[in-house]
Amino acid sequence: MRDGVELSANIVLPDSEGTFPVIIVRTPYGKGELEDEDDEHPWMTSGYGYVIQDCRGTGLSDGEWFPVVNEHNDGLDTHQWVLRQPWCNGRIGTMGGSYLGGTQILPSPDAGDYWKAMFC
Repeated sequence: MRDGVELSANIVLPDSEGTFPVIIVRTPYGKGELEDEDDEHPWMTSGYGYVIQDCRGTGLSDGEWFPVVNEHNDGLDTHQWVLRQPWCNGRIGTMGGSYLGGTQILPSPDAGDYWKAMFC
Protein backbone atom coordinates (compact mmCIF):
# COMPACT_ATOMS: atom_id res chain seq x y z
CA MET A 1 0.00 0.00 0.00
CA ARG A 2 1.09 3.61 -0.40
CA ASP A 3 2.20 3.71 3.25
CA GLY A 4 4.29 0.53 2.98
CA VAL A 5 1.84 -1.83 4.70
CA GLU A 6 1.70 -5.20 2.95
CA LEU A 7 -1.64 -6.90 2.41
CA SER A 8 -2.00 -10.63 1.84
CA ALA A 9 -3.83 -11.92 -1.22
CA ASN A 10 -4.55 -15.22 -2.92
CA ILE A 11 -4.32 -15.12 -6.70
CA VAL A 12 -5.90 -17.64 -9.07
CA LEU A 13 -5.31 -17.40 -12.82
CA PRO A 14 -6.65 -19.34 -15.79
CA ASP A 15 -4.46 -22.18 -16.96
CA SER A 16 -3.65 -20.57 -20.30
CA GLU A 17 -1.32 -18.01 -21.83
CA GLY A 18 -2.24 -14.37 -22.11
CA THR A 19 -3.81 -11.65 -20.05
CA PHE A 20 -7.16 -11.70 -18.30
CA PRO A 21 -9.78 -9.45 -16.76
CA VAL A 22 -9.47 -9.75 -12.97
CA ILE A 23 -12.11 -10.02 -10.25
CA ILE A 24 -11.00 -8.48 -6.94
CA VAL A 25 -12.52 -9.28 -3.54
CA ARG A 26 -11.33 -7.49 -0.39
CA THR A 27 -12.46 -8.97 2.92
CA PRO A 28 -11.96 -8.48 6.66
CA TYR A 29 -13.40 -11.95 7.34
CA GLY A 30 -10.35 -13.95 6.25
CA LYS A 31 -9.65 -14.99 2.68
CA GLY A 32 -8.80 -18.55 3.66
CA GLU A 33 -6.20 -20.64 1.95
CA LEU A 34 -6.01 -21.62 -1.70
CA GLU A 35 -7.51 -24.98 -2.51
CA ASP A 36 -5.40 -27.79 -3.95
CA GLU A 37 -3.70 -26.61 -7.16
CA ASP A 38 -5.58 -29.26 -9.15
CA ASP A 39 -9.01 -27.92 -8.14
CA GLU A 40 -10.65 -25.72 -10.76
CA HIS A 41 -11.69 -22.35 -9.43
CA PRO A 42 -14.92 -21.06 -11.03
CA TRP A 43 -13.38 -17.73 -12.12
CA MET A 44 -10.34 -19.45 -13.57
CA THR A 45 -12.45 -21.77 -15.70
CA SER A 46 -14.43 -18.75 -16.97
CA GLY A 47 -11.32 -16.93 -18.21
CA TYR A 48 -10.94 -14.48 -15.32
CA GLY A 49 -8.14 -13.91 -12.89
CA TYR A 50 -9.28 -13.80 -9.26
CA VAL A 51 -7.65 -11.92 -6.39
CA ILE A 52 -8.99 -12.20 -2.85
CA GLN A 53 -7.28 -10.01 -0.28
CA ASP A 54 -7.38 -9.73 3.50
CA CYS A 55 -8.13 -6.12 4.45
CA ARG A 56 -5.52 -4.22 6.42
CA GLY A 57 -5.04 -5.69 9.89
CA THR A 58 -7.14 -8.80 9.22
CA GLY A 59 -6.25 -12.35 8.27
CA LEU A 60 -2.64 -12.48 7.10
CA SER A 61 -2.40 -8.77 6.20
CA ASP A 62 -0.17 -6.37 8.10
CA GLY A 63 -1.28 -3.16 9.78
CA GLU A 64 -4.15 -2.36 12.10
CA TRP A 65 -7.77 -2.72 11.13
CA PHE A 66 -9.93 0.31 11.67
CA PRO A 67 -13.27 -0.40 9.97
CA VAL A 68 -13.84 1.75 6.86
CA VAL A 69 -10.86 4.08 7.52
CA ASN A 70 -8.40 2.58 5.01
CA GLU A 71 -10.72 1.02 2.45
CA HIS A 72 -10.63 3.93 -0.03
CA ASN A 73 -6.85 4.12 -0.40
CA ASP A 74 -6.22 0.40 0.07
CA GLY A 75 -8.84 -0.41 -2.56
CA LEU A 76 -7.33 1.99 -5.10
CA ASP A 77 -3.80 0.78 -4.33
CA THR A 78 -4.92 -2.82 -4.81
CA HIS A 79 -6.50 -1.93 -8.16
CA GLN A 80 -3.28 -0.26 -9.29
CA TRP A 81 -1.16 -3.21 -8.16
CA VAL A 82 -3.36 -5.66 -10.07
CA LEU A 83 -3.32 -3.45 -13.18
CA ARG A 84 0.51 -3.51 -13.17
CA GLN A 85 0.66 -7.31 -13.18
CA PRO A 86 1.61 -8.97 -16.47
CA TRP A 87 -1.44 -11.26 -16.30
CA CYS A 88 -4.00 -8.41 -16.08
CA ASN A 89 -5.50 -7.13 -19.35
CA GLY A 90 -6.30 -3.70 -17.90
CA ARG A 91 -9.88 -4.50 -16.87
CA ILE A 92 -11.04 -5.32 -13.36
CA GLY A 93 -14.30 -6.00 -11.62
CA THR A 94 -15.05 -6.27 -7.90
CA MET A 95 -17.54 -8.30 -5.93
CA GLY A 96 -18.88 -9.05 -2.48
CA GLY A 97 -21.71 -8.12 -0.16
CA SER A 98 -21.88 -6.80 3.40
CA TYR A 99 -18.52 -5.26 4.38
CA LEU A 100 -17.08 -6.51 1.09
CA GLY A 101 -19.58 -4.26 -0.67
CA GLY A 102 -18.17 -1.32 1.27
CA THR A 103 -14.66 -2.18 0.12
CA GLN A 104 -15.98 -1.68 -3.42
CA ILE A 105 -18.08 1.43 -2.85
CA LEU A 106 -15.53 3.50 -0.92
CA PRO A 107 -12.85 3.68 -3.66
CA SER A 108 -15.37 3.92 -6.51
CA PRO A 109 -15.50 7.73 -6.88
CA ASP A 110 -11.77 7.85 -7.68
CA ALA A 111 -11.45 4.72 -9.80
CA GLY A 112 -10.73 4.94 -13.50
CA ASP A 113 -12.20 3.49 -16.65
CA TYR A 114 -10.38 0.21 -15.95
CA TRP A 115 -13.13 -0.70 -13.46
CA LYS A 116 -15.77 -2.47 -15.54
CA ALA A 117 -18.15 -4.06 -13.01
CA MET A 118 -19.14 -4.00 -9.36
CA PHE A 119 -21.30 -6.74 -7.88
CA CYS A 120 -22.59 -6.27 -4.33
